[in-house]
Amino acid sequence: MRRRIWIPFLVLAILAGVAFAVRAWLFVDLPELDTLASNLAAPSTKIFDRHGRLLYTISDPHMGHHTPIALSEIPLACRQATIGTEDANFYSNPGVDVVAILRAV
Repeated sequence: MRRRIWIPFLVLAILAGVAFAVRAWLFVDLPELDTLASNLAAPSTKIFDRHGRLLYTISDPHMGHHTPIALSEIPLACRQATIGTEDANFYSNPGVDVVAILRAV
């Protein structure tokens, strides 16, 4: 009778240990939140003359040129092609495509 009382606690302890091990394995190589912003690609620095002509562009040699643009400046066909390639169900799922996740698993 006493063994039956301890079985649920033992199962719970094992599940907690497995959950902790999986969590540690999943997050072991993720960057710290404080350093995350330093790894983002910053826009290239552009130097203009007084008439608005571009004189020089300074960019990180390891990152290349980066120029942020508004979404409205990207052609509609390019936006649709990107969404179609990356996530065909983009407009029909609530943000998480469960079928795609199960397919990947």
